[in-house]
Amino acid sequence: MFDDFINNPNNDILPIIKIFWKYRLKTNYKKLLQYTNMNFAISEKMAINYNDIYGYKYLVYHNPIDDNIWSKYINDELLNEDNSNNSFKLAYFGKVNDDTAYILDLVIKAINSINRNKYTKYELFLSIYTNTTFNKLRILMKYIDKKIYKGYLKYDKIPNALAKHNALILPLSYKKKSILYTKLSMPTKVTEYMITKKPILLISPSGIAVTEYLNKYNAAYHVKKIDNIVNNIVEFVNDKERRVKISNNAYKIAINNHLSRIIRDKLYSDLKRMNEEENYNNKYK
Repeated sequence: MFDDFINNPNNDILPIIKIFWKYRLKTNYKKLLQYTNMNFAISEKMAINYNDIYGYKYLVYHNPIDDNIWSKYINDELLNEDNSNNSFKLAYFGKVNDDTAYILDLVIKAINSINRNKYTKYELFLSIYTNTTFNKLRILMKYIDKKIYKGYLKYDKIPNALAKHNALILPLSYKKKSILYTKLSMPTKVTEYMITKKPILLISPSGIAVTEYLNKYNAAYHVKKIDNIVNNIVEFVNDKERRVKISNNAYKIAINNHLSRIIRDKLYSDLKRMNEEENYNNKYK
């Protein structure tokens, strides 16, 4: 399971249809589990939650990283050395929708305030790489402009682009409806961010899988409350020692747990164990 769409189907459909659709999904999913030999979850939080609800074991498999693509673009210079021109470059890549647009808008507003008032010795810059069109962003966001918008990048071009920045932004919505859907999920970009060896500025609510995972390993700087974002960004930018520490922590976790070859070996081992154990039990209870 990648997202918790079983318990939280599309929020945009009519309530009466949503109730019916949720019942159908859960009923059929329970029937499906009776025929499975092994089940997978995208996060530890999802595995525990689904164990409790459905009574079956779930093995955790995060999104794997192809280190042949990412590792060759690791650039420590912008992390471990002060920039000679006193610029600090942040980046976000991924989709921009109603959930992320308002957070990115607040980040832009905060950066403008920080630069205007000179709250840090650096001049801050933000780049947004997304396949969402600029015209669509102008509808979703108040402060977006062409200097920030970098448009779409092919996947194999993203690692090199991110390597040219000092830090990466990971925004997740604080809205209650969105939290219901994202609380068990683990976005693909999480492990991809981790392997860049760039510090992650995590702007997300507490209690969701992403936040708990990165905080568990001290692998990101967490903005707990969106209304304190200016102070948080200033602290993040000024605390070089902490940025180095969280980026190194994230990188170690990515290298040790999330590389494609490691995931392949783990999957092979789990499937082999299931096949060899005569009494392999998929039931949790």
